[in-house]
Amino acid sequence: MILGNEYQGIPTDYQGNYATFPIVQTTVQVLYGQIDVTASCQYTIQRSAGVTGSWDNPTKIYTVTALTADTGWVDITAAYLGLFTVTKRFNIAKQKNGEPGAQGIPGENGAPGRTYFMEASTLVVKRSQDNSMAPNYITLSAYYRDGTGTARTEYAGRFKIEESLDGATWTTVYTSSANEPSITHSLYSALATSAGGIIATASGKAIGIPRDVVALRCTLYAAGGTTQMLDMQSIAVVVDVDALTHEDIFSLLTKNGALQGIYMSGGQLYINGTYMRIGKIASKNGRVYFDLDNNVLACSKMVSADTGQSIQTVADVGYPAGISSSSGSRLRVYPQGYESSAVQIHADTSNKGYIEGPSERMDIKCADTKTVINIYPTYMKLSAYPEPGSSSAKYAQIGLYSTGSSYDTGHVEIKPRLDVKGPLKVSGTFTASGTKSRIVKTENYSRRLQYCYEMATPMFGDLGEGVTDENGECCVSLDDVFAETVATGIEYQVFLQKEGPGDIWVGEKCPSYFIVRGTENLKFAWEIKAKQKDFECMRLENADFEEENVEAILGVYEKEYVAEVAQIIEEQEGLFYETT
Repeated sequence: MILGNEYQGIPTDYQGNYATFPIVQTTVQVLYGQIDVTASCQYTIQRSAGVTGSWDNPTKIYTVTALTADTGWVDITAAYLGLFTVTKRFNIAKQKNGEPGAQGIPGENGAPGRTYFMEASTLVVKRSQDNSMAPNYITLSAYYRDGTGTARTEYAGRFKIEESLDGATWTTVYTSSANEPSITHSLYSALATSAGGIIATASGKAIGIPRDVVALRCTLYAAGGTTQMLDMQSIAVVVDVDALTHEDIFSLLTKNGALQGIYMSGGQLYINGTYMRIGKIASKNGRVYFDLDNNVLACSKMVSADTGQSIQTVADVGYPAGISSSSGSRLRVYPQGYESSAVQIHADTSNKGYIEGPSERMDIKCADTKTVINIYPTYMKLSAYPEPGSSSAKYAQIGLYSTGSSYDTGHVEIKPRLDVKGPLKVSGTFTASGTKSRIVKTENYSRRLQYCYEMATPMFGDLGEGVTDENGECCVSLDDVFAETVATGIEYQVFLQKEGPGDIWVGEKCPSYFIVRGTENLKFAWEIKAKQKDFECMRLENADFEEENVEAILGVYEKEYVAEVAQIIEEQEGLFYETT
């Protein structure tokens, strides 16, 4: 595993406080040999106390957003094929300024915090079959960045380079004796004569041999010494696949023979069937296979070991995909060669079960009738028709739609009409594209429809009577219950009708009452209309959401259903309720 940043210092004041937290992150790369397997690994993250951050799996970047302790770390573990794991640590620490001295003359604001970092010319060195290195040297450069800006500036610090032969123990091979902004480090050891001179070619170039290292660790320190670490970076030396022998590859795949999935015998490589867990064993033409992941055996025929007779295979029984215990089972039936059309029945020991059909459409119907349930990816339709042989064209249909609708959560469509025998409660907005009416029974004229009075704004109203007193005034108090359902704190309307000679008018309107003034001892009737509470701002709202986008709903379905829905829409437009 290679981390793009193994250590980062965070500039703070002497108490460890920072004004703005800088960009602190590291990028992960995982190699199997020289093959990049970063995207194929599973990752787990562990943080020390005081570290806050997040892992972005698509980019394989871990970002630290806060550090409350003086130091902290983040351990990133990658698992490959469920067999190999590797862990790398990203270290962070506060770099505190010295404690301020006595109060002096106020000066100008100080410069923003500074972050120091090191960049390597490469993070991976490849060792080829002839033991040569590519590249054969690395260059380390130091920079700093002020505040949260992106511009970087060259910095002269001290470098230390360590090499490892096993990845566990490290040997220091270089330490800066003076401040320097960059350094170039060779991965070869020069050949020398017995007198200490360097052996060179005719052109004067030194002759060297590559050192047998597996990793390098590079550290950047603050200028002037090697006590204050600013950044750290590891560089991996990987072996080119071309440089591996068959035995080397076998040892890598089996951890030196510890894993028993494959084995060698007589110079031949074999697969051990006892340890097969995933994948598919298939014939050359792909028609006969054993899918180990999904417990599927598919073939054109099976032959009985007892009788030698062939058995056509049209069903399989096993565990659903992803279940590896006896907690559930599945029966799957499909025409040979058409696995995508399979119908599956699932059941488990927790009293749960379901039927799963093809991805495009599944029908459930009664024999010898057109009554059917059609199930599609984004909607379901239940249609009930008269019994077979009937000449009636009547039908009933319920549709549940999840897409192709302007509603946020889909909608339910019932046609040609819905009869509710009992109370009906609507817990949301009730709308209608037709009239809203009540059926009223009369003595001489059968049952008749009486219609709702519609308003441009949601309103409530109340009626009453009153009489002015000797002073020509009458205070009308609003009903307490009615007053709690309307917004009387804003303008409301009062309509008066006098019931005698004289004149009256509304003299004053208050939230809980209104005053009528005019001719004394004059009887009158009144009506109040007020906006409904919590709906004061609604007025002639746009009803475009009621217009269903039929083309969007039907575009993904087959032509016969398009024609059927078009016919249903036409019938509904001409539908009316017949009363007797």
